[in-house]
Amino acid sequence: MSKLVATFFGVGFLRPASGTWASAITVALAVAAYQAGFALAVPAGFVLATLLGFWAVPHY
Repeated sequence: MSKLVATFFGVGFLRPASGTWASAITVALAVAAYQAGFALAVPAGFVLATLLGFWAVPHY
């Protein structure tokens, strides 16, 4: 589970520029959530992703 969180469900293994792929997917998800009327899901997702990241990194 921590490996999936730390690599954004495997996106972190994509080549080239793995971080760029993860950022692009995250921006696309945020824009889709905002346009679907879930504007509060964007900052809530940020907080959730940050907390999950702090949990996942030591385990990974």
